[in-house]
Amino acid sequence: MPSLSREARETLCQMFENNELTDLTVKGQDSETCYRIHAIVLASVSLKFKEKVRPGSHDGKVTFPFPDQVLKAIIGIAYHGRIEDEFLSRWLEDALYVSFKFEVKELQDAVSDYLERKISVDNMLHFWKLAKKFSKNVENQNLTNSVVKFISRNVEILSHDEILSLPILAFKE
Repeated sequence: MPSLSREARETLCQMFENNELTDLTVKGQDSETCYRIHAIVLASVSLKFKEKVRPGSHDGKVTFPFPDQVLKAIIGIAYHGRIEDEFLSRWLEDALYVSFKFEVKELQDAVSDYLERKISVDNMLHFWKLAKKFSKNVENQNLTNSVVKFISRNVEILSHDEILSLPILAFKE
């Protein structure tokens, strides 16, 4: 997403809130709630979103193949440039899916940061499975590497079967 001055971002947010010059209606797959947005703002989030909202690729309304709550978070990133931990704690798997499927770098970074801050011995295997599931074929392996490092430091609490379920090559270094 391009860098905007604080003033420009605030102006866009006000225009969004006032439904001023909005040109696209969007909704998530699990809700009938629609949002009027500026297509160019959503297009700035990633090339995949740009393809979905490009003129001629829709009839003025786009339904995204993910939950409404995740769409609201994407809109929040587009207009405000941030995402809340409370959202990630509830929608982590969906957020990961969308971040990789739609190549939303800001969401990938937010999820990676969240996982690094929230990982614990209670959730490390769950976080490992999520990281492996969603970071396949991704050049930046920071998400997986952070979880691997944590597990390596806490391997003694894992059962024998849990240890055997982990790919040894991930723990090579």
